[in-house]
Amino acid sequence: MKRKTKRLLVRTLHFLVCALIAVLMAYPLLWMLGASFKENAEIYNNANIFPKAQWVTTAFADGWRG
Repeated sequence: MKRKTKRLLVRTLHFLVCALIAVLMAYPLLWMLGASFKENAEIYNNANIFPKAQWVTTAFADGWRG
């Protein structure tokens, strides 16, 4: 019984470490996605992932023209 408990604890700890690493690796991607819908001033003044005021889509059109 003790061996099963130890194995369960190790697996749970492994899962939690992997989940933490996944969150840390996904945050920059989510931030870039959210920042693409922000105005420039809001990108530098707001650390939230998604814009607070309004969603701007002109960056995509400007990128294709540039």
